[in-house]
This record gives sequence, structure tokens and C-alpha cells, in this order.
Amino acid sequence: MHRVKGIEYDYIVVAGAGAEHLPKASTVDRPGMTETDRAYALLRERSLLYVALTRARNGVLVTWAGQRSPLLG
Repeated sequence: MHRVKGIEYDYIVVAGAGAEHLPKASTVDRPGMTETDRAYALLRERSLLYVALTRARNGVLVTWAGQRSPLLG
């Protein structure tokens, strides 16, 4: 998702958007993080997903296994 910033595509596929992968655990659950740090990390992860999903001109496909990510709403 980091590589699509500033680029548009006809279609975007975000695969593996399950709860166990998004948000990335090592980003939001590091030792010593305060609640404020965690909230900011979650916002960054949500923003990254938003940017990836809005790069598509014609369509988006999001897949997951198990529970979907809480970032998908």
C-alpha cells in the first residue's frame, strides 16, 4: 500500500485485509506505547488503507479470511 501513493490505477485489489493483518500488529502494539501513541498509529494505518483504496478509477476489490479488519468499518 505504501507504493501506490500519488499513482492512479484502473483497479485496485487489497488482499488479506483480515483482522489479523490490518492494522499491522507491530505498528500498533509495540511495548511502551501510550494510548495516544496507539490511537495515532491506528489513524496512520487507516489513512494508508484509505490512500490505497482511493487510487482506483474504476473499481476496488477487498478480500480477507476470517474476520475483516476493523479498519474497514
